[in-house]
Amino acid sequence: LDEEDFLRVHTPKYLEHLERVAKRFFGYGGLLSTVGRLDYTPTVPKVLDFAKASCAGTYHAARLAQEQGFAMNLSGGFHHAFADHEEGYCHLNDVAIAIRRLQVEGRITTALVVDCDVHNGNGNATIFHGDPRIRILDLYQADNFYPATKIPSSHSVPLSSEDHIDDKRYLFELKQGLDRVMDFEKPDIIFYLAGADPHEGDRLGGFKVTHAGLESRDRYVLAMGRNNSIPVVVVTAGGYGNKLEDVVQVHYNTAIAVRDFAKDTHRARAFSADAAR
Repeated sequence: LDEEDFLRVHTPKYLEHLERVAKRFFGYGGLLSTVGRLDYTPTVPKVLDFAKASCAGTYHAARLAQEQGFAMNLSGGFHHAFADHEEGYCHLNDVAIAIRRLQVEGRITTALVVDCDVHNGNGNATIFHGDPRIRILDLYQADNFYPATKIPSSHSVPLSSEDHIDDKRYLFELKQGLDRVMDFEKPDIIFYLAGADPHEGDRLGGFKVTHAGLESRDRYVLAMGRNNSIPVVVVTAGGYGNKLEDVVQVHYNTAIAVRDFAKDTHRARAFSADAAR
């Protein structure tokens, strides 16, 4: 990616700020947010390099998904990054950057973002506000402490932890939301934020979803893409488990699901090619 790719989403002033702060020994990208809550998003050289690499990874995963049906970036999902400032450990909005470049290149016109991170995707909601070509299904915990101000997307599904969001309820809400959003025009591509933080062991979440529930979630979203012939790009998004192995297990299960769907798609295409001979 080059500077022009970042400038399609982020303001010149903000990008200059990131480069300037990253050159110092350390920086704090907005220790106290405008809503008065602690927003510890440090900006250091390696963090900025990582953010840029993650953005490139999401774009290249999108290109691969268009070729083979499914692809995953083992990073990304920085849905708290705004056009003009960083929030929630997110400096650059990789999904928005990938979408805008794909549009400029003429590879897509429309996109659907399926955001299954437990936190409201306030950055995505703001960046894509008023753009009818981009729809966002945001399934999040409404009573989570972060972000303090929840910003609605085109298809928001706010859920309260007081309602005991277990596997059954979570998957029901996801399926209902996907049914509603797919009633509209079929998107050219799907970006799926497969957050690990809806897991029952996550210290920054409040849902009671198990590993099995999250694996079912992943496979349902991927199946929706396959059944509608829509490329699916998967990014990992958040995960803050009390046990690191829980976060790893969620992301591992997601990667295995993507692998399985990609293999099945490859086999189906090979069979179709053989049958046509």
